[in-house]
Amino acid sequence: MKRKYLIYSSFIILALAIGGACSSSFLDEKPQGFLSEETLKSEDGVDAALIGAYSLLDGMNLDNNNTWSANPWNWILGSVPTDDAYKGSEQTDFPEITQLEIYQWSAGNAIMNDKWVQSYEGVKRANNTLKLMSQTDGIAGDKQKTIEGEARFLRAYYHFELYKVWGNVPYFTEADGENYIKSNVGVTPLANAIADVEASIPLLPETQKERGRVDRFAARAFLGKMYLYQDNVDAAIATKAKEQLDIVVNAKKLAPCLKDVFQVPGENHEEVLFSVQASTNDGGNSRNANWLNQLAFPAGPQFGCCGFHQPSQDLVNAFKVDANGLPDTDFDTSDDADLNATSDFVDPRIDLTIGRDGVPFLDWGVHAPNWIRDRTFSGPYSSKKHIHYKTDGTSSGGWNNNAYNGINYPIIRLADAMLLLAEAEVILGNLNRAEELVNLIRTRAGACAQGPASDDITGAAVITTDIDNPAITWAKYKVEPYPTGTFVANGPEFAKNAVRMERRLELALEGHRLFDLRRWGVAADVLNKFVNKTKASRTYYSDADAYDNVKHRWYPIPQAQIEANTLNGERILKQNDPW
Repeated sequence: MKRKYLIYSSFIILALAIGGACSSSFLDEKPQGFLSEETLKSEDGVDAALIGAYSLLDGMNLDNNNTWSANPWNWILGSVPTDDAYKGSEQTDFPEITQLEIYQWSAGNAIMNDKWVQSYEGVKRANNTLKLMSQTDGIAGDKQKTIEGEARFLRAYYHFELYKVWGNVPYFTEADGENYIKSNVGVTPLANAIADVEASIPLLPETQKERGRVDRFAARAFLGKMYLYQDNVDAAIATKAKEQLDIVVNAKKLAPCLKDVFQVPGENHEEVLFSVQASTNDGGNSRNANWLNQLAFPAGPQFGCCGFHQPSQDLVNAFKVDANGLPDTDFDTSDDADLNATSDFVDPRIDLTIGRDGVPFLDWGVHAPNWIRDRTFSGPYSSKKHIHYKTDGTSSGGWNNNAYNGINYPIIRLADAMLLLAEAEVILGNLNRAEELVNLIRTRAGACAQGPASDDITGAAVITTDIDNPAITWAKYKVEPYPTGTFVANGPEFAKNAVRMERRLELALEGHRLFDLRRWGVAADVLNKFVNKTKASRTYYSDADAYDNVKHRWYPIPQAQIEANTLNGERILKQNDPW
């Protein structure tokens, strides 16, 4: 069983709390108690500080509170407020998430504060690592470079997470010292994060012995992504993104099946460029498992709790294909008729991503109405992509054993990088290359599907490579690559929308959707169509505010942070307009 060791260290000068290690291979023993300042001023001590920075990737802080919005899946802040998903569960559970879902945003929504606190704790630990290293003699040159590269990458990652949500956030480095109070006025956090990752790339090795550590390929992929998150991406920016992403795409391969990267045996496949390492049955009361994602497990008898993050009907409809195995040419599902499971062809990724009635749910049984807490509130579908196999066994700790697993969460995977590269290629006019990249994803999509499950077919065996298996009676699976020359024949606008549709299908429920819609500048158009259509089936959507590309460009900064960040008696964090 994979283990994630816990280290707790502190010392007066840096006040550094060391959290849980990210990979079983980082340390061979579990240190107890506290380490002295002099002990920390060594190569092992600096590395322990770095592990503390990695440990915040799973969103769990040292106080063991349920910091739900800090979940690296970002489903609360990046998926539920979109056309991909509803809050789910029951109307009375977590009304704060419902307020995010229907754009009734406010600075007083307490659930957002966890994301802020966790991300800045990660920043602090990365900075403390760099500061401690500067005070420590005797670290080998190559090791020192690697530690600096990892710490600068992690600092950039945590700031990027903050930027995606709030935009106008302070950027802290080790030069800021111990006082983490700083104005966000005139700050360019994305540019600063980009500079950090650019600096980290020559410092990082191409491969790491411990798979949970960031390497040069992961940093390149992440840098390419950050370039494309800039406003007004032009050919010059797209070229810079392409330079980084090309290196990664040309060096790595996709896993044979989409499900491979969301199960323990394949979680560290080369497709997974960088991930949050997780584990169960390691004495940590399941806190090292995917604790913060347990809310998104089906609420039926198999799991018991909790039924949040339910896929929307609009997302289900997006997986429909025509008789040629291709999406509708307008790539717009807002006016589509709902999927007819007996007559419509569907992309097989639908049943690797979404739990549907009458369809085997991996090896847990057939998804049924009693798997949903309140179908009248949030519909008939369950999240499925992140679920482990029943035969993987249950966790020995925590109160919700069946809903914990040790499957790593991919922060960035090759499919994501390939589709980002396809975006850049469209901007640069390289439509044939963009089509080729999309087709690699679509070809993999046709390589596997949910197969029949029975008492003698369990675990990974329920995933079949024969999508035409006559025993599959619940769907007509079909997915094909675009015929050669389709993007050129139909032009740049078609190619752009085809790439965007592929991102939606491939990365569904992984927490990317809102951030993609925002950076593309189409969030208001897409989401208001979705809300207007959904009012007919979800009565609480009648209270939804209209999404505005200016008003909702960023979430309001948590009021708790506005009040807490004071200097000489004055609040120094400027709230995002118009909140």
